Amino acid sequence: MRIRTLLALGLAVSSLAACSDSSTGAQVYRVVGVLDNNGFASVVLPREVGSPSNLPALTCYTAQPNTSVWFEVGSVELPAQYFPNIPKEDRVLDNCILEPNQSNPQQMNATIEGQPPNWQYAFTVVY
Repeated sequence: MRIRTLLALGLAVSSLAACSDSSTGAQVYRVVGVLDNNGFASVVLPREVGSPSNLPALTCYTAQPNTSVWFEVGSVELPAQYFPNIPKEDRVLDNCILEPNQSNPQQMNATIEGQPPNWQYAFTVVY
């Protein structure tokens, strides 16, 4: 996918945090940063967060710069059968993706795409 190849050009600067919820024993891992000029960000999650056979719960958020109102991002793609003349890479409207890391398929990436360029992003992973 054309959008993902941009990852090789570099990722936005991120800040990372992990904490636990003592009432449930669940662990929470958070990553925040700024989307690139294409509205894209991807981070490699720590191994302990999960794997393709032990998926964590991922939620993606975006916000305008310097605001505290966050929008939850789902995955929306225009169906090919209704939009056959639109190239696949242009049918992506929003995506919050949990996918295997290409270097280590037992490690996961959190990826967000199709968002406004240079907005804030946040990944929240519960495991």
